[in-house]
Amino acid sequence: MQERNNIFYDLEGPVSSKGNAQAVCKKYVKDGGKVFPVISRYDDLLTLANKEGHEPGDTLGLIVPFLVEAGVTEDDIRTVSAKAGLVQGIREFFIELQEEGCIVWIISTSYEQHALSIVKRAGVPPERVYCTKFPLDQLRKEVNKADLTLVREVRERAAELYIDDLDLGDRDKEILTFLTPFYWEKLPQITLGQAMAKVTVMGGRRKVRALQEAIRASGGFYLSDALIVVDSITDWRMAQVVEAAGGIALAWNANWYVLPYASCGVAAVDARAVRPLFKAWREGGRSAVREFVESAPQPEDLEAGPYYHWLAGRDESFKQEMLKIHKKLRTTCRGKEVAKLG
Repeated sequence: MQERNNIFYDLEGPVSSKGNAQAVCKKYVKDGGKVFPVISRYDDLLTLANKEGHEPGDTLGLIVPFLVEAGVTEDDIRTVSAKAGLVQGIREFFIELQEEGCIVWIISTSYEQHALSIVKRAGVPPERVYCTKFPLDQLRKEVNKADLTLVREVRERAAELYIDDLDLGDRDKEILTFLTPFYWEKLPQITLGQAMAKVTVMGGRRKVRALQEAIRASGGFYLSDALIVVDSITDWRMAQVVEAAGGIALAWNANWYVLPYASCGVAAVDARAVRPLFKAWREGGRSAVREFVESAPQPEDLEAGPYYHWLAGRDESFKQEMLKIHKKLRTTCRGKEVAKLG
């Protein structure tokens, strides 16, 4: 089917191994290596609490005050992006797909400066990219410098709240108590908050809308004919929608935030592990994917994969066992520091 010639990818994880916003914070923001995980955890907590108007991935909006305070520029983001590696085999895979007449789309939470840098190297046309628009240089001009005193104080306290295992929840109450008044009471009253409000992060429901828009741009087809490749909390709503429609939500080296919503999983070092699954999809749809996945042998290289598993309809205990494999390969590909984020 012509519709199944389209494949939709998240960027950070399935295409590029490192997290750009985290790397930018670590390089340019004082104590950024501690501040970013704390803000990321706050983002996760807001998502889990289903805060109105908040979407997973809004970390990229929440860290804007600290980027402005540090004087980070759009060129700084591009500089960090230029050093980010691609997932092994992804460029070759994308080029092969496009030579066969397939259309590759990227739906990414990443800042546009990073997303466009990565897709250029990965061989995907920029017009097939949905990401976070981020006019940082203009935002910095709109901010009253007096606002930055408050940001410095918040940054210093956020760094103090950092511990190695934030996902255990030991600091959740303190993080919520401290950051909630800053973001939702103090920031809206100052120029920095007004500038920050102009940043709409591409995550959660916004990714679903981007997927629908890309489908319309491809001539229009049902979500049941969509195959997406995702890995984290910013993708779970998109995975949920596609799986419910009867398409394929493929979890790539995924974490627990998205794995329960996926149709199937692939844990591997080389991106070309998706190729046989996508071939089955194009030729026979969902049933052919399931048949391939369930008949795939164990990998010869247990450290590199690929591991294939069907997830839809399986109980939580099975998914927890698969999560161990994904976590291992996720850490191998992305590093421990990035892999443990939502």
